[in-house]
This record gives sequence, structure tokens and C-alpha cells, in this order.
Amino acid sequence: YPVFPWILSNYTGEELDLEDPSNFRDLSLPVGSLNKHRFRRFMDYYEDLKADKTERHAYYYPTHYSTPGFVVFFLVRRIPEFLVKLQNAVFLPTDRVFRSMEQTWYATVNNGPDVKELIPEFYGTDIGFLVNSEKLELGVTNEGEVVDNVVLPEWARNPSDFLIKMRAALESNYVSANLHKWIDLIFGCKQRGDQAVLAQNMFYPLTYEEHVRWNEVRNAYERAALEVQVTEFGQTPVQLFKGPHPARVVRLFNLDPSIEGSETEQLLVKKLKVATKEVERLHLELEKAGNEQMKKISDQMRELKDLELRNAGHVDKVKEEHKNEVRRLQETVKTLEARLREKNFVRFSSFLW
Repeated sequence: YPVFPWILSNYTGEELDLEDPSNFRDLSLPVGSLNKHRFRRFMDYYEDLKADKTERHAYYYPTHYSTPGFVVFFLVRRIPEFLVKLQNAVFLPTDRVFRSMEQTWYATVNNGPDVKELIPEFYGTDIGFLVNSEKLELGVTNEGEVVDNVVLPEWARNPSDFLIKMRAALESNYVSANLHKWIDLIFGCKQRGDQAVLAQNMFYPLTYEEHVRWNEVRNAYERAALEVQVTEFGQTPVQLFKGPHPARVVRLFNLDPSIEGSETEQLLVKKLKVATKEVERLHLELEKAGNEQMKKISDQMRELKDLELRNAGHVDKVKEEHKNEVRRLQETVKTLEARLREKNFVRFSSFLW
């Protein structure tokens, strides 16, 4: 199932300032080492495994950051049947149900081997996994509180507002400048090998595909145990990047002149203002030239139209003159024919007499 990181570390405040780095989780560290006091126990565990000659691979964390159990833990309100199936038809005790963001974050960075990351739904738009719309009986806490909808931080007005702010946090400048460090841990150069050891990012060996050796399985019981391990206790993704992942390009200086910055930032702002004015000037000149050209074209079109009209009038005049000339010629012919008939008649009369 897709894995997404914990981004925020503030689930108790009334306000959420996305410009304050203290509200964010350190993305350069795996969840297991966010709490330095707890990580000492993981470090001791790692050193013990290194000293044990029977162990082929030492690791910090006996659990994983992404498992089917964690997925259905977060989605219990939307797919309760998956949780029941995963738990062999037994519903989780109330203290193990996803009840509140504050509690879950606290447990993830403080309690035992819990090193889970989040799932994509926390940065989506569907609030279904946060709301108990099916009215499931999720139990009652020791304090007598009925477990219903997920209890959200005070800075969230409602589930929709919570997801909007989670997405805003994911797209914030802080995360843009640091998310590549988390990518190195999960998909990149700090996922395996010496760099993973230095990054405090080593998990149980059978969560890595290269350590799952099906050809070495000796019987059906070993195969069944290995299949359960692979399907239910987490899998580290295929390593996608061998080198450090590049950081996302982010805004490096303020564009707000009311905010003071370094001399370099101020110089860049001045240069940007000058460039902006020059672009505006060129835009005005182009607009003016374009208007003049359009006026010139319009005038030419008008002249062509007038010429066409004049030509049309001239043609009509020629046609009329031609008609008049034809009429004059026809009248002349008629006159000549009449005279000819008269002359011939006189000659014929003379001949008779």
C-alpha cells in the first residue's frame, strides 16, 4: 500500500503556522529516530545484534513503517471488515483503535517499536476514514468516552478543513525544501547499505526483497511463515535512486518589500523590480505599435472599399453609356432603312409609269 510521510508535528495547538519550522517533523530522520531518548533503545538493540555472531544482519527496528495492519488501523471506519479479517474475526481493543491524531502521533514517536508512517488518505479529499458514518461500535475508553469520529487537532475546524491543511502542509515551503531527504530514506540512497546504517534507517531483514530467499525454504512450515512475514509485516520498496534525490526548487527570497532580508535578497528584489518595469515598458510599446498597425490596416481596408465602390459606379456608368450608344445606333439604322425603302419606292413608281 502506498506510504506517505508524517509531515506535521503539531497536533495540539489552536493555530497552525505553516511558516514555522517547529510545526514540522524532521524529514531527514526515520520515524524511529525522531525521539532521541527512544532511539537509544533501538541503538542498543542494533549493537547487540552486531555482537551476536549468529545474526547475519543487524538492524535498528524490529517492525516496519508500512504494513497492512497500519493501513487498516487508519481505515477502520471505512473498511472495518478488513480489520476483522486481519485480526482473525476479533475486533481491536479500544485502546488500539485509531481514535485521535494527537494520541496517534504521540504513540508513534514515543511508544515501543511503533515507527509507522502515514497513508495517502491524509493528504486527499475523502473524509470517510475520519468519520464514523456507519456508526460502528468502536468501544469506550477508560475515561468513559465513546470512540466515534477521529478526534482532530484544535487547529482543524472539521474533517474537510483538516485535510485541506494537511495538503497545504505537504505543499509548504518547508516540505518542498526537505521532502527529498525523506525520499532518500524510503526510496533512495539511504534505504540500504552503509548509508542506511548512518541514517539510522535499518529494518528487519525480511522486509527487504534481497533477503527473502524462497529457494532456501526447507519445508511447508517455513514457507508459510515466510509468506506471512512478507504479506503482513511490511515490505521495503524497491530502491529507485542510488544517489541523493534533488531538492525541489523553491522560492529563495521574499518578493514582499515590507519584509527585510539580507543584502543579497534586497539586491535581487531591486533587480527584479527593474526587470519588471522594463517588461511593462516593452509591453506598452508593443501594444502601441500594434494599435498603430491595426489603424493603418483599417485605413487601407477603408480605401480599398471606397475604391471598390468607385469602380462599381464607373462600371455602371460605362454600362449606361453603352446602352445609350446602342439605342442611338438602333435609331440610326431604323432611319436609314426608312430612307432606303422610300428611295426604292420612288424608283419602282417611275419604272411603272
